[in-house]
Amino acid sequence: MRYLSLILFILITLNSFSQENNNDIITEDSLYYEEEQEDYYYEEEYEYIGLIALIGIQFKHQVITRPERFNYNPFGFGFGFYKQINKNLPFFLGGNLSLDIYGKKSYQYLDYSFEDGYEYQFSDDFSGFIFNVDIGGKYFSKRSFWILNPYVQLDLEYRYAFGSINIVNQDLDETIDTEFTKGNSGFGYNLGFGSLIDINSDGLFLYFSLNFTSGGGLFLYNKKSGDYEIFSVLDNFDYKYFPIGFITIKTGISFM
Repeated sequence: MRYLSLILFILITLNSFSQENNNDIITEDSLYYEEEQEDYYYEEEYEYIGLIALIGIQFKHQVITRPERFNYNPFGFGFGFYKQINKNLPFFLGGNLSLDIYGKKSYQYLDYSFEDGYEYQFSDDFSGFIFNVDIGGKYFSKRSFWILNPYVQLDLEYRYAFGSINIVNQDLDETIDTEFTKGNSGFGYNLGFGSLIDINSDGLFLYFSLNFTSGGGLFLYNKKSGDYEIFSVLDNFDYKYFPIGFITIKTGISFM
């Protein structure tokens, strides 16, 4: 319910930027080629109309039936690029690159510095990341509705998970070392729908999408409980293979 409320809030806010009489602004001409346009545009403009670039942020809510979970819902950003494959069809083929942060943890301890021999407060700060590569397509409606031009999409996804650990001297506020944990990968798919949102700007739109992402892989997750001694920040995590399922909300800017 909170995600639906977020989408409604975004739409109501965006509508304030559009004119009241701005109906059916996003026409077929703004999404795909028309044969008769050849008399009015240069070839370079054709190429520009047939391309879509998406830049935005994304929120993921994990949906699984087993108890293993990341310690908080992933949040990230991405960039997508899609090209119309036929000037007579509103179908765009391309891909999307994104990076999500799915875990954070800090372990603090006292230790002596090798440089001056003094005792300082140190911390090991862990951050977990998922790098996603999506390849697929978007099919747009030939008609707009209000300020919306909806589309459906299907993507195949490759994801690679890894982590980084920063060793920081808290007293001196200095990063002593940064190292990366071993990575692991998995495959999945994205299925969903979205829409371009007209803001009465030539070639510039906002967009949102709601997707279901599924797949599997071996990931670090945050341990729920257990009697164990902590010698490193990684002691807070464990490697588990479990099916991944996300409800993903994306929002951002689209260039055409």
